[in-house]
Amino acid sequence: NIESIKEILTGEAIRRYREHFNLSVDSEPRWFTIIYVDSGKYKSLHLVAQTLQLFNIWVDNLEKLYLHRRDIIGGLVHLRKRQYLWLEQQWKQADKDGNSRLDFDDVAKLCCHLNINMPKSLLEAKFKESYQYEKEDGQLDFTDFQQFIKLINQRVELDKLFNSLAKERGNTLTLCEFKDFLINIQKYALKEEEYDNLYYKFCDKGHKEMNLEGFSYFLMSSDNAIFASEHTKIYQDMTQPLSHYFIDSSHNTYLIGNQLTGESSVEGYIQTLQRGCRCVEIDCWDGPDGPIVTHGHTLTSKITFQDVISTIRTYAFKASPYPLILSLEVHCSIDQQNQMASILRNTLGEYLVTNFISENETELPSPADLLYKIILKIYMKFKTRNREKEVPKLSEGYVLSEDYAGSATDTESDTNTELNVESYKEKETKAKRKKIKSRVAQALSDLMVYFSTVKFKGFNYHRETKPKHKKTKLRVAQTLSDLMVYCSSVKFKGFDYHRGNPKYNQMCSFTNNDSSKLIKSERDALIQHNTRQLTRIYPGGFRVNSSNYEPHHQWMVGNQLVSLNWQTFDLGMQIDYAMFSVNGRCGYVLKPERLCNPEITYPTLPTQTLTIEIISAQYLPKLEDDFIDKIIDPFVEVELLIPGADAIKKRTSIISDNGFNPIWNETLKFTFNCNDMSLVFLRFVIWDQDIGNNDFIASYCIPVTSLQFGYRYVPLNDFNGEQYLYTTLFIRSSLE
Repeated sequence: NIESIKEILTGEAIRRYREHFNLSVDSEPRWFTIIYVDSGKYKSLHLVAQTLQLFNIWVDNLEKLYLHRRDIIGGLVHLRKRQYLWLEQQWKQADKDGNSRLDFDDVAKLCCHLNINMPKSLLEAKFKESYQYEKEDGQLDFTDFQQFIKLINQRVELDKLFNSLAKERGNTLTLCEFKDFLINIQKYALKEEEYDNLYYKFCDKGHKEMNLEGFSYFLMSSDNAIFASEHTKIYQDMTQPLSHYFIDSSHNTYLIGNQLTGESSVEGYIQTLQRGCRCVEIDCWDGPDGPIVTHGHTLTSKITFQDVISTIRTYAFKASPYPLILSLEVHCSIDQQNQMASILRNTLGEYLVTNFISENETELPSPADLLYKIILKIYMKFKTRNREKEVPKLSEGYVLSEDYAGSATDTESDTNTELNVESYKEKETKAKRKKIKSRVAQALSDLMVYFSTVKFKGFNYHRETKPKHKKTKLRVAQTLSDLMVYCSSVKFKGFDYHRGNPKYNQMCSFTNNDSSKLIKSERDALIQHNTRQLTRIYPGGFRVNSSNYEPHHQWMVGNQLVSLNWQTFDLGMQIDYAMFSVNGRCGYVLKPERLCNPEITYPTLPTQTLTIEIISAQYLPKLEDDFIDKIIDPFVEVELLIPGADAIKKRTSIISDNGFNPIWNETLKFTFNCNDMSLVFLRFVIWDQDIGNNDFIASYCIPVTSLQFGYRYVPLNDFNGEQYLYTTLFIRSSLE
């Protein structure tokens, strides 16, 4: 499907594919790869043309078709083109035999496909009314079909709005009336000439007046988008330390399915990087021919570390010029760690950060300081008898004892050992035992497991003392450790400890559950900690279906790297997508001032009321597994998502048997209070009411600070996060 195409690769970009398939270099000039979406997953289709001429024909035309869909999303000319394209698609759907004629039965089936339930007598009347002249064959041609769609798609809600505004002339809207509408209802603040330009842009060309059609096109256009146009550009200060930004982050990026049996694929990196993600995760293990990437101890498939790094090199800065963080979880031997270091240096070259920008740094550099740079964050994983450990950057040598290691793993049981809210101070106050040097060979000592000989210290001592596991020495490749600069992973040892050891380039990691415990017990300390150092949050290991937590509850304390499973477009991912839609979708969003300078006292915002009027929906899709003659029964659920609080949910009534143009005209009010308005989100979800479970149809999430008020069309996404080309929700909103 042309609409599923995300990118077309040629030349150097496809070289790794050719090499992977062991095909001749002669095929490279004729090779093109199509990256596309299938059931929410990014996939690759590799094609080799027989001749260069055929290659050029295919690539040139595919690129034109691919760009066409993107272009028709907005713009006045494209609005008319989009409407015509939709009509053409429905015509071809109905004209099964290809004779360019539709009889009444064809039209009745089409109406069912379009989610229209209309009495047969009324449908027949509309069918006959569509004839432009008397016909004996009782069939519609394409021109008649256009008239038929116009008759059944009369927008009475738009007629009512237009008539309420066009008081002077009735059938046209004057410049003064249009300007009044923009200022008082839409809350526009333009220069005088900009109002004039906007009015005449949508006027009837012959009479220089705005009729209903022009007004309708204005409401649908990008000039009246629901998302603030200024937020689609980079508008925030990008010169503050990295710790002052929320950074768009992915967990187990290589997976495009669940955590146990899902497929590992470079397409996971392509998808996230193209959407602006600035922190991706790579789990590295020993492979037969070099390091591989996979989810260890599971049935997930494997890909080579080289392929992953090559893909990252290609896509790292396609969506954003700001620094990309690679979060490496390393389970490899010394030999393959050295291979990893070599691959990183050779493939990423000058993009890779290998040294501090300045010797006199006292805080993290800014995104602007690190344009087109790639930063490494490395977890060195090894096992004691019961748990895994994490290793910080080596200062000298390459042998570490367990005492230096912290813990950060994918499983809930492991991370519970990482966050011991019993303070680090309490551990320090326990009696210190003298360390006695032993002259026992490590090789021999390693063989002692169940019979460890110790000195008898009395039965009371031995009753209370648990078996001690031997400390394990870890060998870490110096070549890999040298690449850790600004993201040195350390174990969390309590805020008192980290305040006393304020190394700005160190960072801690927590599961979302462990972080939530800290938020409850030491919220202010966590906020203060995050003003200077980076903190990464990731999903607990129990989320085997790759579900997500709600990230705004983590952002509210300044946690920067809140990582999610991008392959699942659930509520958590929808909030993340909305959050990073601002600031030009560059992957960095400046934290609220309160989270950057918490010592300053900020005024409390008054209680506010957000009013949402759900007016109508257009062209709701038919669910794939529905019966042919089933018409959906839609209703709209609206959620206000506030950090640190339960979501406020309200819903409309159900419209029976109408997914084509259901009309609600229902008003929903949300009263709330929040000092961090940039972390409050509004979510629209359209459901099909069904027996048992309701079926998801479409959704859209937006930061309240980016919401444009007045009458707006809400773009809607499917369950994979892909925007529907024709499906919309028409609303009116205001905030008081």
